[in-house]
Amino acid sequence: MLLIKNANVVNRPAPVDILIDDQGKYAKIEPNLNVTDTSVEVIDAKGMLTAPTFVNTHMHFDKSYTSLGGREDSTETLEDSISIMHDRIRAYTVEDVKARAVRAIRECVAFGTTKLRTNIDISNLDPDLVALKGVIAAKEETKDLCDLQLIAFPQEGIYRNEGTAELMKEAMDMGCDVVGGMPAAEWLDDHKLQHVDFVFDLAEQYDALIDMHIDQSKDAFDRSLEYTAWLALQKGWGPRVTGGSLHIDYVSESITCH
Repeated sequence: MLLIKNANVVNRPAPVDILIDDQGKYAKIEPNLNVTDTSVEVIDAKGMLTAPTFVNTHMHFDKSYTSLGGREDSTETLEDSISIMHDRIRAYTVEDVKARAVRAIRECVAFGTTKLRTNIDISNLDPDLVALKGVIAAKEETKDLCDLQLIAFPQEGIYRNEGTAELMKEAMDMGCDVVGGMPAAEWLDDHKLQHVDFVFDLAEQYDALIDMHIDQSKDAFDRSLEYTAWLALQKGWGPRVTGGSLHIDYVSESITCH
């Protein structure tokens, strides 16, 4: 258990004490708590503002800082950038990925973000899952600093990238917490919907969460968000399904959008 004393909490007129139980939940929040258990860790907040930490559910720690020491090629087009990134992925080592991921995790924590979720590319560019092994090692090294969930993320698609389906299952066996998806990576419309089906089936098999990249704009919307939301509703999985994008402003009550 943890007792934080003299904490300044928003909407409280005076400092309070905060007792947190062994499951990390608030047990009591009130002034001048008297706790006699000598095993309880005590922190004096000295009247400073005390609040929950920040949450970031969309990181890519396997790719963190990959521009450092990389190729100096022109990146005038998206295709250039993708080609450079593919070469970088093929050259990954576990030690390289771990070092970059640990650096990124520590920087997140330094700015107050301790609840993290990271995508890890799963594709035939990395058939030995070096990226995943490196991030798993980083998670172990920083386990006392943050809570980190790992997403098996098929960046290159499932049906257009041969072998990814089997690698996704292997990634879940290795300890990923979340099944990721990116239907837009597929070339055929039918495959985009099958991509969503695969993600839901795999999540059901491993009793895992789902985190989907829904990257279409409104002008090129191909219904994978609608289909994802519909499946989540049909299965009653709303709380366990996340859909996120930088480009879309559709929101479904069954999808947690960020």
